[in-house]
Amino acid sequence: ETRGKSSSGCMLLLRHLFPRTRVLSMALVLHPSSSLHWVFHGSKIVQVNERTQQCELVQLPDAAAALDSPIVSAALHPSRQLVAVARASKDIDLFHCDEPGGPWQHAAHCLAPRRVICVSFAHTAKSLVFGDKVGDFYAMHVSPDAKAPHSSEPVLLGGHLSMLQDLVMTLNDKRVVTCDRDEKIRISRFPRAEVIEAFGLGHTSCVTSVKLLGDSHIVSCSLDSSVRKWDLQGSEVASFTVQPTAPPEPEPASGAAGGEEFVNEAEEEEGEEEAEGEGEG
Repeated sequence: ETRGKSSSGCMLLLRHLFPRTRVLSMALVLHPSSSLHWVFHGSKIVQVNERTQQCELVQLPDAAAALDSPIVSAALHPSRQLVAVARASKDIDLFHCDEPGGPWQHAAHCLAPRRVICVSFAHTAKSLVFGDKVGDFYAMHVSPDAKAPHSSEPVLLGGHLSMLQDLVMTLNDKRVVTCDRDEKIRISRFPRAEVIEAFGLGHTSCVTSVKLLGDSHIVSCSLDSSVRKWDLQGSEVASFTVQPTAPPEPEPASGAAGGEEFVNEAEEEEGEEEAEGEGEG
């Protein structure tokens, strides 16, 4: 409920900040212990203060500010001091922030093999995992310490046969959960993702998102208008289908009835003329 309220508030604030821009696609990162959240919209990063209902653009270092490619995904490190930002240009940037509201320091940069779709941090291990548009997902070492080396070259973990949509690590970092456009949810070991422990099968359309729910369940949503809860063995626990609301039927315009009567009268006159012509023949 809190996340829903924050998302709605961010959307309203964004409409005031970008009045001429359609806010359709964005990444949202909520700080778990602060009223400050970050909205990644286009190539901009907006800091939203939920308490004061104010927002402002985050001033990035020159090297990162020069990148104008749209941001497609973002994630916050469990230490709450490191933010990963993935762009449509295959760039992955790591930013270090000592405290909420403080300046962002550019910590590291990585160029992914292909366009990145989703990013997520491990909870206990010092790893960042990300998936790309062809279905492959990778891991790279990161350090939340500003004085330590921040990243390494990404290592291929595994892949799907279709585009990856989202991924998330379990709390003990022993499994990575991925979902794709072919209605599948896969639960694999980490870092040996070639060992697939279970599939979550039940969606009838593209699975757009998967998130961790507690330490033993995941929740997914799909273009089939359903939200489903699963255990880590791939068994469906619960599901909820969002019923689309039918648009109200338009009211007949004024004078429509009179127009119908006019048409009927014209048809009757044509019928009478045809009958008279047949009689004369």
